[in-house]
Amino acid sequence: MKAYTFLFVIFLACLALIEVYVGQSPQGSLLFNISFWLALCQGSVALVAAAELSEGKWIKPLKHHLFGVVPMLFFCSFAFLFMAAQWEIYPIHNKNSFWFNKTFFLARNFLFLFLSFITAWKYSRQSLMEKENKSTWAILYLFSFVISQSLLAFDCIMPLEYPWFSTIYGPYFFVEAIYIGIAFAGIYCLVLEKKPSPENLPALEKAQYDTGALLFGFSVLWMGFCFFQLIVIWYGNIPEEVSFYTYRLSNPFYKGVGYAILAMFFFLPFMILINKKAKKNPYIVATTSCIIFLALFLERSFILFPVAKITFVALVLELIVFTLVFATIILTASRSRQSLKN
Repeated sequence: MKAYTFLFVIFLACLALIEVYVGQSPQGSLLFNISFWLALCQGSVALVAAAELSEGKWIKPLKHHLFGVVPMLFFCSFAFLFMAAQWEIYPIHNKNSFWFNKTFFLARNFLFLFLSFITAWKYSRQSLMEKENKSTWAILYLFSFVISQSLLAFDCIMPLEYPWFSTIYGPYFFVEAIYIGIAFAGIYCLVLEKKPSPENLPALEKAQYDTGALLFGFSVLWMGFCFFQLIVIWYGNIPEEVSFYTYRLSNPFYKGVGYAILAMFFFLPFMILINKKAKKNPYIVATTSCIIFLALFLERSFILFPVAKITFVALVLELIVFTLVFATIILTASRSRQSLKN
């Protein structure tokens, strides 16, 4: 606990310094990082919750490791409060409305982010101890996960495009977060394959195959959500709706990024993992997972860079801080598991 407390203080201090000295003018680097890391961390826990609620035994050798991301949810929830300094990135920041005002905006998003941490922490404890009420906490976590990811989409990112809107944006975000959680599980399958214990080897092989199968399935589901959003906007052809696509696809650079995102989120995972043997190969699944992580980074760039006035230096510095904190949390969780085994 002392290690996490010290890390938390250092984390907040670094963010404060970056926001004060680098990100002085309103810009969206912090929103970029929060949206990226929340997808990974919330999606990983949501994957375990969904698997256990559906009585999927394959998740058992992975869940200890996926639960290691839970402390990062606490860090991200407090990092969101620094969005107070970036309030003016929103085109409607100066409009007095009941829903979209600074105090209420920060309060509701922080509340649900913190609630997702509390429910994730409680669920992880109940699940690891195989308590009878773990399903109750899994359901509570999934509710908080869906709400916080939907708020991230509708409340934090979509207003940057005002008056553009999409009714499918929230579901798109939380489905994508689970997709990223599966990709994280795919990387962990390779890590665990390096040092398998004889008694866990059959379960790990099952987890490996099912992770590959889920990556394949979610690549199709992700593409389906993209198509649903595009077809409704294309058919309606309303200026407030088509502006998102016309603004980006008229720029050759963002058009290329968009094609790269489609390739890395759908075409490559689909073509690579369509083969049954590929799903059983931890190196292929882990490589595909890394491609999906890169796709998420490009997608956040595609969404935020044209409208959020992101300062490159602030983005890089905050990305380094978030990455180091995440790595420290994962290593600390891994050492805790090793000490318990010994």
